[in-house]
Amino acid sequence: MQNTEFLNSGLTEYSILVIIKKLCAVIVDSEANISDERKVKYLHRLASYQIKGEEGKDILQCYHVLTHTDIRYLLCFAIGMEYGDIQTLFHIEKKTIYSVRYRIRKKLKKAGRDNVVAPLTG
Repeated sequence: MQNTEFLNSGLTEYSILVIIKKLCAVIVDSEANISDERKVKYLHRLASYQIKGEEGKDILQCYHVLTHTDIRYLLCFAIGMEYGDIQTLFHIEKKTIYSVRYRIRKKLKKAGRDNVVAPLTG
């Protein structure tokens, strides 16, 4: 039983790392209309984002509640990405960002993960 939990935790961690890698690729993409200075800032913050740290543990614990898209948005909020840049990266309306943030916050509160909601309150 413990082996299964360990493997599941490892796969979850790997999945989040894949999401981070894909988010980095989207940021670096030449079609992303974001200044180079902000690209570097976002990439640096993503690179320093620790899966083993507190913030990473919080996301690992609520992985089963969130979709991959939710985690991608949550990472954007966690690194302090500007809403205009999120809008540009994902080709969405600004109102959609507010809806997504609300939906994620609602899912996390329902799952009892209020500690992860901090990046979503801004």
